[in-house]
Amino acid sequence: MVNGGDIFLMANNIIKLNQIRTIQSRVNDINDGGNTMKSKYDKIQILTMSLSDFTLYPRRSTLKYLNFVYGNALSREEKGRIATQYENAYVERVETGDLHITHGNDNE
Repeated sequence: MVNGGDIFLMANNIIKLNQIRTIQSRVNDINDGGNTMKSKYDKIQILTMSLSDFTLYPRRSTLKYLNFVYGNALSREEKGRIATQYENAYVERVETGDLHITHGNDNE
């Protein structure tokens, strides 16, 4: 898995933008009584993680992301496999000197 963090971010942005569009459509739909139609899905959940989370703890950060996005849709074993695969690829890149441009630039 190459540039996994970038792929996670892009996928998450697409999901959130689609959720916003869906929620806005529901808000624009007015029922006969003039009340806005609401549902339990009219909330947007956002996971924010620091860059240092991914650089210092790639497996743990990936698990946190996968749990947030997929919940119980992926098994614990599958999420663990994906997180380990990402960690191994990241560590290999760092060990061979292939650092991401933001590596070490987290000012938090």
